[in-house]
Amino acid sequence: MKTEIKAEDIGWTPSVRRLRGFVAGWILWDAGANHLANSARHLRMLEELPEHGNWKLVVFGEEVASPMEFTSRMDLINAIAAVQLAGNSDLAALDAALPKDGCLRMIFTKTAQSRRVATLLKNAKMNVCYLMERKSTAFGRHPCRLKRLDGFWGEGFCGMEGPRVPWMGSSRVIGSERYAEYHENEFVETTREPLSTFGLDVDTASYATMRRYIMDEKRLPPKDSVRLEEFVNYFTYGYAEPTDGAPVAVNCELSTCPWAESHQLLRVGVQARRIPTENLPASNLVFLLDVSGSMSDSFGMMKKAIRMLVEQLRDDDHVAIVTYAGDAKLHMASTAGRRKVQILAAVEALECGGWTHGGAGIQLAYDQAKKHFDPKANNRVVLISDGDFNVGPSGPRETERLIREQRGNGIFLTVLGVGCGNYQDATMKRLSTAGKGNYAFIDNLQEAKKVLMSEFGGTMFTVAKDVKLQLEFNPAQVSSYRLLGYECRKLAAQDFNDDKKDGGETGSGHSMTAFYEIVPAGVTGTVPSTDPLKYQTTVSVSSDELLTVKLRYKDPQGDASRKLEYPVRSVDVIRAEGPSEDYRFASAVAEFALLIEDSKFKADASFDAILDRARGAKGADENGYRAEFIRLVETAQLLHR
Repeated sequence: MKTEIKAEDIGWTPSVRRLRGFVAGWILWDAGANHLANSARHLRMLEELPEHGNWKLVVFGEEVASPMEFTSRMDLINAIAAVQLAGNSDLAALDAALPKDGCLRMIFTKTAQSRRVATLLKNAKMNVCYLMERKSTAFGRHPCRLKRLDGFWGEGFCGMEGPRVPWMGSSRVIGSERYAEYHENEFVETTREPLSTFGLDVDTASYATMRRYIMDEKRLPPKDSVRLEEFVNYFTYGYAEPTDGAPVAVNCELSTCPWAESHQLLRVGVQARRIPTENLPASNLVFLLDVSGSMSDSFGMMKKAIRMLVEQLRDDDHVAIVTYAGDAKLHMASTAGRRKVQILAAVEALECGGWTHGGAGIQLAYDQAKKHFDPKANNRVVLISDGDFNVGPSGPRETERLIREQRGNGIFLTVLGVGCGNYQDATMKRLSTAGKGNYAFIDNLQEAKKVLMSEFGGTMFTVAKDVKLQLEFNPAQVSSYRLLGYECRKLAAQDFNDDKKDGGETGSGHSMTAFYEIVPAGVTGTVPSTDPLKYQTTVSVSSDELLTVKLRYKDPQGDASRKLEYPVRSVDVIRAEGPSEDYRFASAVAEFALLIEDSKFKADASFDAILDRARGAKGADENGYRAEFIRLVETAQLLHR
């Protein structure tokens, strides 16, 4: 029977949560007599490990035993339970015996040795370690304020909020999952900053992550996991397609802001040209698959998702399979899509286990894509992983650099996230951005079908790259404004005309939406007032235009951008009969994101208002995605109470 572990028995409750995601790594067990008082409690903690994984056990006392490998939690626990504690613990011998490979370590030892343990960890360059005792003094009286050791750890080593890891910049750990922190956009005074510039984003991972938390874990998602634009862009809308030969078209609509009646809400919709699947160019794909031990819980679903993707291949398409765990290997050389039986057999033969050496896999995958590169084809790497890169010098920052080096060669990247408990969303988001790619999270088979079958063209075929939007607001009509979402895609005003600055990529048939909350001229109180400028004056040009929308894009294989420009008048984008069905539904999705991330700009947002608007704007809903959203809001409302 599983022993219940209580916080007062252990001290560091976050350590228990992290054990649940510790599916691959070293477990260092102190066999010295001085560990006797703690060994029973530490042994019980091991029951929190996943049922299956890939662990190496090193027992150290006066001597250091040879590593033993385990894939079963029960076998691991039984082996440790048989260890006899005696003598002293020779940490120096342990230090000499461990390889300097940067793998994850979990160490169970007596707290009194924690200063020596800290030195050991620094020497071994361990990515992560867990000191289990609240009274640990390895880092002074306040272990939560650990000074960085050799660049691996930041503030909050064992803190309740989770560690800050240098390669992620500012990030937060929720259990063993990591989400990048960001600060939502503020209101901007139009006279001081009339231009708003950002790269378009068609990622949807944040929405699927929210669904996993609400439906599977029965709790609201972490605030840092909520990216408003990915909620809104999860859905398709009936925007008019381009008719002038351009790959994208812009659609605008304006109405009263549902959660702030004195404000207006502008919707800017961008619709990509839809190319029938039979007319799409041939594909040169490389599946880059994480088959490490950390993927064990999601491995079955990953293989089913790959099968769905294989079924979409046409005879002239080609696909190779690269896998990575402890090392990277070419699992299947580039094979024509007409040989589906052979490809599916290779997928079925995939096995899971080992460490996660992502950098080596990235390099090999791009090498294969370049080897079979066709300038007339869609050349793409499809990465499927949980983002937990834990072996070798190629950590997430180095992996991101490898991808950035490859993105100028005409090879695009699709990032598909899977897994829970140890999922590294922040890493996956950064990799997709670095590789000029799109990013989706697959939490169930229905989502796999949506991403890989229903939206195959949008997921796999780029029709325009480096897409940037720039809005110039008229200060005579707009006092201030705020862009909702797109925090990680914001650009400087001058970046709009700089073709060296990246925008976003859009695929066949994709629709992208951005919302601006607008404070009309004459409405005050949103932005703190400032003193008049002493050395310059602002003179507004007489115009009945509300704003001008400018869009830049490049052809998929081009280097020079093209610009589209659309002046917008209020009279042209306010519908006399009221907001459209798509506008009402999309604004309900945006309001939901504001509410569950507890935005300081949520104003009068409410679950009841969201449900009322979403139910009235569900429309035909052929695939049931809007109905599912309504159910999610209903469940979130219950969880929020």
